[in-house]
Amino acid sequence: MRRILQSAVIALTHEQDISNEAVIPWWKEAYYSLIMLEKILHQFHNLCFASYLEDIWETICEFLLHPHLWLRNISNRLVPFYFAVVTKTCNENKEMSMEILFLMRPSRLFSIAASLCYQLKALLIDDAAGALIMKNLVFSICGLHSFLGKNEYMKPRKLIGGELELSQ
Repeated sequence: MRRILQSAVIALTHEQDISNEAVIPWWKEAYYSLIMLEKILHQFHNLCFASYLEDIWETICEFLLHPHLWLRNISNRLVPFYFAVVTKTCNENKEMSMEILFLMRPSRLFSIAASLCYQLKALLIDDAAGALIMKNLVFSICGLHSFLGKNEYMKPRKLIGGELELSQ
């Protein structure tokens, strides 16, 4: 699966004409590999956090911008599944730090949010896909916001003349 997904990314970066979805190399193999991963993750939720799958999750994030609709859609399903498992795990284990989870890192959340914003500009989304994109976007932005709230330099110190002064 890893090789197939890597081949799909490499083929995409070297492909000159990606205007026709049907001729994009490796999209079908990558799609069915992600379907298989989705089925596995539904049975074994904790695999979401396996460090040896971080490169797979990175590729899934790249596929949020893939020109083929099916790869974007499966990626849009896998990302909220990860978010749901994170939420459930953090609710059950209050001591768990979200910073150690791959997709919950601020840089990754920002990348996901940016990719989702780009997807909203596309004309090829239906209402269900749009709702899922919005749900993922809200989660990723709220996750980013929670990290900013933990940053000691971003905490408000005091209100001066009706304006907020940030710690320096």
